Amino acid sequence: MSQNIANYIQDPEILMPAFMESPGHRNNMINSIDSKVGIACAFDQNGKIWWAINFHS
Repeated sequence: MSQNIANYIQDPEILMPAFMESPGHRNNMINSIDSKVGIACAFDQNGKIWWAINFHS
């Protein structure tokens, strides 16, 4: 299992390319072993968005 977490980008259309530019995040996303994905976002008490993307086989 692998996971990408972010809290610095609000827009998912910007978040995904940013993940692809990061070698570690990119590897998590293109790992051929993982076949399932779960995606969640939540806002903390200060209104900051948090993203979690889990990858699992």
